Amino acid sequence: MLDYFRILELRARGTAVRDRVADETGLPITPLDNAALVVIERERDLTISRFAAATGVSVARASRQATRLEDLGLISRATSPHDGRAAVLVLSTAGEEVRSRWGNRWPADYEAALAPLDATAREAFWTSVTRLHADLALQPELGRLSTGVPPAVGASDISALVAFAQWAAPIVYHPSYARALIERTGARLSPQSLYLLRVCAGSPPMDLGDLAARAHIDPSSVSRHIAKLAEDALVVRSPNPADGRSTVTEVTVGGRHLLQIMEALELAPIGRALRSWDPATLDATLASLAVLADGLFEQSLAGPVDL
Repeated sequence: MLDYFRILELRARGTAVRDRVADETGLPITPLDNAALVVIERERDLTISRFAAATGVSVARASRQATRLEDLGLISRATSPHDGRAAVLVLSTAGEEVRSRWGNRWPADYEAALAPLDATAREAFWTSVTRLHADLALQPELGRLSTGVPPAVGASDISALVAFAQWAAPIVYHPSYARALIERTGARLSPQSLYLLRVCAGSPPMDLGDLAARAHIDPSSVSRHIAKLAEDALVVRSPNPADGRSTVTEVTVGGRHLLQIMEALELAPIGRALRSWDPATLDATLASLAVLADGLFEQSLAGPVDL
């Protein structure tokens, strides 16, 4: 189930959508830019400090991100209505257009991926998705991560899946949630390091350049995080057999054990939410999710598709 969540949300933030939006707007928009715009779009009276807390980064880094978005013309700063000394971040008209374009692109990918399902299976899937959405929202550790998108209980079309994917994103990458889980493991990791550890675990040994490309992170940042992971014996670096001048990184047994603990913690609320489901409904839902995941994976192999 966690893998399905990751596929759903990563498709929404993926490079294919980024490339389409960048081509349409002429702006070098990144998935990180879009994620920041989502926060600014949903949060009222968003100061830099609140922006930093919402995105799980330092105030300095949040300030740099805000400056980048401002330079791109996607946001502006306004005086806070509650504190004349403070500035708040708001979307510009161009920022609203980018959010609209981004949001209108990836649901079409969902539609195409679900094409193999017949009408009866699709209708059953919408019902299951809305139920899953509502049941997960009742779990204490997930319900408090509200993204402003309420469970679409009445939806009976692709909007049910879109709303669920937007809501489920915190289960995968919300920094506050990730930090809370990491603390429970006793590990000394940042959410960003955890993300890279997962990328390493799902990849063959690779050098920093290839790892940075796969993770869509600046190589200098990847280098810092990998150094910390190596220091904690979660990854190991060894000479690159194809090029002795560089090293490759792979996850250690300890690193994989930590990821198993993290996955168990992530699965706990999902297991509770599904406890009341009958086996037939659960199996049918997972089968439809598998069709969706396979379709999205095939799209990722094919690359961007003109819409």
